[in-house]
Amino acid sequence: MAEQRPLNPLAQVQAAVTEKRGKQWAFPAITGARTALIACEVSRLGLALAPRLRASIPRIDWLARTLRASGGQVFWSKFSAGAFDGPAGDIVGEAEVATLRKRLSDESWTEVSEGVQGIDDDRIVTRKGYSAIGGELLKVLRAENIDTILVAGGETDGAIDSTARAAASAGMRVIVVSDCCISSDEAAHYGSLIALHRRIADVRPADEIVAELRRTMTG
Repeated sequence: MAEQRPLNPLAQVQAAVTEKRGKQWAFPAITGARTALIACEVSRLGLALAPRLRASIPRIDWLARTLRASGGQVFWSKFSAGAFDGPAGDIVGEAEVATLRKRLSDESWTEVSEGVQGIDDDRIVTRKGYSAIGGELLKVLRAENIDTILVAGGETDGAIDSTARAAASAGMRVIVVSDCCISSDEAAHYGSLIALHRRIADVRPADEIVAELRRTMTG
């Protein structure tokens, strides 16, 4: 008899949450026209911070293309030039923040990376802190009747976590795309996904989200 491989920690938590609430997903239905993808730091800077993000870019592009086709909206979020001024810079540390400030002042480091197609009608938004959900973007989302947020990009324990929590606090349905986000620290990556799934969001792979969007497009 073959030895059964143990579930990874995220899968274990997902199974426990499913049993507790009686269904696999809090938000099983996804309506494209009321959904926005917020992809954080899909850029040269994002790849420098978390190189493994490169492997996720084709899936992020696939998700973005499907969402556009279903009537949804795509936002690409990047740090503002002064994102690490003040306390944020103190936390990061003087040496690292000096490098970050230099890169943030160079557009080539913050533009959306190669491998992402069809972004002409998307919106690029800047953020001062880790959360992409701020006053102006929140106003836009509410004005356009967006009630569901898909979150992707990097890093999981920074912008992804902060954006998901801010969106949930604003009363939105939040889905973190598990295989479309990454961190430079694998333990922190899984730790954030687990915490988010337990309390804040569905943590769900891209292929399931794409399938649901396609189902609603043809249903």
